[in-house]
Amino acid sequence: MEFLSKEIIMKVFTCTSFRGHYSVGVAAVVCAPDAEEAADLLIKHLHEVSGLIQSPSDMSDIRAGMVEVDITLGVTILRDGDY
Repeated sequence: MEFLSKEIIMKVFTCTSFRGHYSVGVAAVVCAPDAEEAADLLIKHLHEVSGLIQSPSDMSDIRAGMVEVDITLGVTILRDGDY
């Protein structure tokens, strides 16, 4: 039986629309094949590792807030303080 290797292209996503420990700006960088998987990974990490349970509304915001980073630019500013 021949083993077929499927290459998975990972992309970089940022998200600044989740609930953190305090009422301050938050940001996460996630590597995943697509935005849906990135959102799932972030929600799981927030719950299991950080102890931050997101409401259904928060989860919807996370899914809508995934932004793919154009890695050809070299630099992406997540928060520059200009709100």
